[in-house]
Amino acid sequence: MSAADLVTALDLRLAENDEYGLIIMDGDGTDPSYRGAHRSLKLATRRIVEDPAFQGSHLSQLVQLADLVAYSAYMHVLRQPAKQLMWDWYPDLLGGSCMVGGQPLVLDPEKEAGPVLPREWDGSARSH
Repeated sequence: MSAADLVTALDLRLAENDEYGLIIMDGDGTDPSYRGAHRSLKLATRRIVEDPAFQGSHLSQLVQLADLVAYSAYMHVLRQPAKQLMWDWYPDLLGGSCMVGGQPLVLDPEKEAGPVLPREWDGSARSH
């Protein structure tokens, strides 16, 4: 997903819910694509109220938390055998507080939303 696609999707979601928002991202701001994507939104209708703000995660506990949530969802979807311990962190520890349900969203429009993969692991054998 490109920066323009992500910014547009977030802006549309905010509009659908009659909300406004900010984008705060891990990074140093050297990638201009997010700022350009925001600036390409129509000023009269955009719901993201400011250019994305970049903050190094080493300086912000909030950005560290967002990184943990995103990485947990990614490990749940990827199911990398070497990281089996982390497969259920998202649904078991974070999914209940997610606005879109207990499973990560499927970003592939060819697939149905819902559980990304069947449960193949019962948690009895943990590998690091």
